[in-house]
Amino acid sequence: QLAVSPDGRTLAWAGMSAQSALWAARVHSDSGRPADAVPVFLGTGVRATGASAAIDGRRVYSGTVQGNHPHIWVREPSGSARQLTVDEGDHLIPFWLPGEREVGYFARHGAEEGYSAVNLSTGLERRLFTLADLPVPAGSRLHPLRNLNVVPDRELTRVVMTLVTDGVPNLWVVPLPGG
Repeated sequence: QLAVSPDGRTLAWAGMSAQSALWAARVHSDSGRPADAVPVFLGTGVRATGASAAIDGRRVYSGTVQGNHPHIWVREPSGSARQLTVDEGDHLIPFWLPGEREVGYFARHGAEEGYSAVNLSTGLERRLFTLADLPVPAGSRLHPLRNLNVVPDRELTRVVMTLVTDGVPNLWVVPLPGG
């Protein structure tokens, strides 16, 4: 929304700021009525998306501080939050792996895209698979929004993905290599 004055000496523009937040509500309130939703905050300046809850009340998020790459954060039931991933890649769409000691997530490091996991106790990260490892039929390609259209199951035995063939998106379920 840029405008130039008739004499060409002045510029004007409109700045927009999108505001988003994760919200939480108890499934049932004590009164039997729906409980009020409350915003969930990670900390000052962190935009949180893609939450996943553990059985014990911990939540993992993809959190972004303005101007930085998105990283994976965990919020304890006490309300304290800490960042789990620290490298320069993009880390999105976290989910709990069986046993809830590790969190899986979509990772983009330069041109390489795939899924990784981080151990909550040690902070050690490991690569689960790259998108290049997935079988894609000839004439098809992965959907451009890969982080939203390639989803492994919790046991890491198969993946659901959107493939585009002749401009038409289709869902495919394929076994993961080694799964």
